[in-house]
Amino acid sequence: MSVRRGVHLEPFARRTATPVLTADEMREADRLTIEEAGIPALVLVENAGRAVAEATIELLQDEGYSPGLVAIVCGRGNNGSDGFAAARHLWLRGVRVTCILLGVREGLRPEVRAQLDMAQVLGVTVLEVAELGPTHEGETAVAHSSVTLPHEVEVAVETATVLVDALFGVGLARPTSGLAAELIRLLNRQGAPIIAVDVPSGLDATTGHGLGDVVQATVTVTMAAPKRGLVVHPGAGYAGRLIVADIGIPDAIIEHLGPRVALIDDLGGALRAPRRSDCHKGLMGHVLVIGGAPGTAGAVLLAGTAALRFGAGLVTIATHDQCQSRLEGLQPELMVQAAYGDIAIRDDVISRLLDVADAVVIGPGMPTGPVGVLLVAQVLSRSGLPVVLDAGALSVLATHPAMLATRARPVVLTPHPGEAARLLGRTTADIAADRFGALDALIHSTMAIVVLKGAATLVGEPEGRIAVCTRGNPGMATAGTGDVLAGMIACSLHHEPDPFDAVRIATWAHATAGDLAAADIGEESLIASDLIARLGRVLRGEGP
Repeated sequence: MSVRRGVHLEPFARRTATPVLTADEMREADRLTIEEAGIPALVLVENAGRAVAEATIELLQDEGYSPGLVAIVCGRGNNGSDGFAAARHLWLRGVRVTCILLGVREGLRPEVRAQLDMAQVLGVTVLEVAELGPTHEGETAVAHSSVTLPHEVEVAVETATVLVDALFGVGLARPTSGLAAELIRLLNRQGAPIIAVDVPSGLDATTGHGLGDVVQATVTVTMAAPKRGLVVHPGAGYAGRLIVADIGIPDAIIEHLGPRVALIDDLGGALRAPRRSDCHKGLMGHVLVIGGAPGTAGAVLLAGTAALRFGAGLVTIATHDQCQSRLEGLQPELMVQAAYGDIAIRDDVISRLLDVADAVVIGPGMPTGPVGVLLVAQVLSRSGLPVVLDAGALSVLATHPAMLATRARPVVLTPHPGEAARLLGRTTADIAADRFGALDALIHSTMAIVVLKGAATLVGEPEGRIAVCTRGNPGMATAGTGDVLAGMIACSLHHEPDPFDAVRIATWAHATAGDLAAADIGEESLIASDLIARLGRVLRGEGP
């Protein structure tokens, strides 16, 4: 696609993953669409308004109300324009609508005023709430010593079947206050379903953190692409169900911006091609799992079994001397070797196993003292294989970061927030406050592929790509699910030529297995082995 003003955007056949934008990227996409591609802002607003109206009607039907009563709270910026456009579409569909403008119509930008006027001409009631200060997106509302909303506004909100939040969009940069904050609190108190336009008002679209009071949405209709703040917590919790609306921004413009972050979309169908008729176990990969100690041997059993169920031809567990007899036969397809004790490792055993393996997992249930240091050092210094460092190996790495200095082959780190905090010398709260920033810091310090586990697991690589997995559920917050993921990643590293894709696919499959397990038995009783039991269904392309 060629566009004006010297910008050239090449077309592409299809998106291989859904891009996730920052607030700045979204604003630039809007600008390029209007100024460079020549698509009028009016078209974008019209499409946005229609999408919000459709979502509102769907919610009304779900609530059993038709045509219902809708109250739309509109700001003075672009989000307000979308709200007024939605009101017009709803009115034309027979829905009774009241709009509440935070501010007065005098001084509105012409394009916002035009949307308000069109809605009002049709018969939509517009109530004005005067604010004694700036209320545009990107500005802060003036705090009042006494904030009182007009009675008619409270009645309009309290009697609505569905509420629409069109106060602030991606441009909000400062905490909400004054009448804006009071309106948000009123929406949240009412108890009716809320549809947020683009992002819930009060939410930072890039970080997902609240800027003062935040609308608790039932559904968020976000424009063109998901925003980072909507796919990580706490923002994902405020957003509710996410609908991505196509408002006419060309795919080529999003591609031109080169967003680093994308969703791990539904991969659809079987994850792998059928096996060749002359296939044998040697072609399917030999995964070596190093770990386990008295009391924690189950971790390597989970990792090894997961690798088998995800398609590995052979899996060997190298474990503590005292664990070999305990592990043998628990999963008869697994081979088990004694490889270390309390004070020393069997260098010859580990070297021999590394010689025949295709990928390595080290760390599940592994001791973190001197023996753990020796194990990690041997694997990283002597092996040219893809290596997944998990659990105990991450603890070793936190105190011996130089071990990664000479690694050339793919290394994958799989920290949960606590392990990420130790690796970076920060607190777990720091990691939660900026998960994308923590991921970047881990990648920069290790030059490894990093899987930052948690709600909306992030996968990133040194070349800059980041993938977000929005599948999974709270039932997976149980012992051993990380060990399962580590084994799956090692298997996937053998099957996929691109290591980042290998990790991305394994992460998605792991979360999908968790969702299948939760659907079958519930979240409360879910345990890690339930994921392993459902990997066959995932590989066949089944989903919850």
